[in-house]
Amino acid sequence: PSQSPQLFHDDTHSRIEQYATRLAQMERTNGSFLTDSSSTTGSVEDEHALIQQYCQTLGGESPVSQPQSPAQILKSVEREERGELERIIADLEEEQRNLQVEYEQLKEQHLRRGLPVGSPPDSVVSPHHTSEDSELIAEAKLLRQHKGRLEARMQILEDHNKQLESQL
Repeated sequence: PSQSPQLFHDDTHSRIEQYATRLAQMERTNGSFLTDSSSTTGSVEDEHALIQQYCQTLGGESPVSQPQSPAQILKSVEREERGELERIIADLEEEQRNLQVEYEQLKEQHLRRGLPVGSPPDSVVSPHHTSEDSELIAEAKLLRQHKGRLEARMQILEDHNKQLESQL
């Protein structure tokens, strides 16, 4: 858990390399067994060597540290990747919680200053509005008034429609 993602990534690659080496050894052993099957003495010796190798592996090493089949290698890699992804997800969730706390603190600061949420901080807003700013403010006020008139007119028309429906 305390490992950095890069160290874990390097560790995963080294394990995959070990598994690939082991798989190559097993394929060479099995391949030599298949090619020597024409001579009975060679096949018996190879069979004995293979059985001896399996016995040593079973007796000296745990199956977890040295997987014996490609399926075991894949399961091991998938397990490691899943663990790494779970750690990354946990880190991201922690980061999200920290960002959420920071966001709430900033939101609270805005509210304490009397600024609406989403408005820029004091340092961004210049203390003196230019003429362009005042024109934009005046235009915004006019647009709000026009919007209010349109909403009132829409309400009157809806009421009128309801009266007409009730008459029908």
